[in-house]
Amino acid sequence: MFLGGARARYGDSVAGTAGFVAARLGSGRGPRAGQVDASVARFVDGGWALQLGAQGTAVWQVGSGATVAGVAAGAALSDFQNGRASGTAAVGPLAAFPLGASSLVVGAAGGAVRTVKGVWSALGSASLRWQWTPAASVALDAGVNGTAADTLRLADMSVALRVQAGAVRGAASAGLRVGDLDGPWGAAEIVWEPLPRLAFEVAAGRYPQDLTGFAEGLYAQAGLRLYAWRGPPPAPRPSPARPAPVTAHPLGDGRVEIHVRYAQPVRALAIAGDWNGWTPVSLLPDGERLWSIALPLAPGAYKYALVADGEWVVPDGAATVPDDFGGRVGVLVVGGEAAPLPDAALSQ
Repeated sequence: MFLGGARARYGDSVAGTAGFVAARLGSGRGPRAGQVDASVARFVDGGWALQLGAQGTAVWQVGSGATVAGVAAGAALSDFQNGRASGTAAVGPLAAFPLGASSLVVGAAGGAVRTVKGVWSALGSASLRWQWTPAASVALDAGVNGTAADTLRLADMSVALRVQAGAVRGAASAGLRVGDLDGPWGAAEIVWEPLPRLAFEVAAGRYPQDLTGFAEGLYAQAGLRLYAWRGPPPAPRPSPARPAPVTAHPLGDGRVEIHVRYAQPVRALAIAGDWNGWTPVSLLPDGERLWSIALPLAPGAYKYALVADGEWVVPDGAATVPDDFGGRVGVLVVGGEAAPLPDAALSQ
């Protein structure tokens, strides 16, 4: 749940200062995830705005390599007190190709759009994005997206940076829209999470004119987010005497060698984590049911999962934490400088 206040302009429908409440429900396991958002804003002049959104993604490993492919879908609806409703819906394929600590993501989608004047038209888009995760606390992505609807043709060029330092994380994005609808846009957000179920958020930015007929504008908002549920309660920590199935050993050249002991016989095994946007990277056989790979990882604690013959798993005996989607992922500690995770967060 998110409770806050905002100052914004929704085209020529409603504008000004508003209080709002929003809710988010997310669920997923491994490479398949979905999310639904809903918000209601009440302006001081009596106007109101309702917004709904949903998105989902499912990907699978392609062959024995680290390439993944799948499908993504999304929809959005905006409704206002004067009856000016608009929305979009689209679905299409995507594929991600690993490039070391980065990845290249290609996608396309088709669907429909409804403008604020009640006009429906077909919608088509294609995108190319480069995502780079040099460390667990830093992520950068840049890309271009082309869209066509009715007689409109436009392209967005954008770049986004996400950084986390302890309980504080920040994000900044900027872009340029060219074509039939043009103009710059950008946004910045800071989130402070002092407790696992509590976060303070501040955001501001500029949005461009869009396909539904809304004009460009500015917004600023601040609020309090409460997490009602973030996965099942943790189980006891695994016994220290039991060897960890996944370990990391520094090589001294900025890389770390990952060793995996996987009990089940498999043809192909890959590892994915939050250091590279959860893009699977193939492990190399290093003996009977032993696997390894060298990766450029800085000291720290990372979340990870294995991909065994195309199935996303966490090996038995691994320390795990909730993945915020109702499942669990493993925890890999690199180097001696990483702050230990609290006992309550680790489980088997």
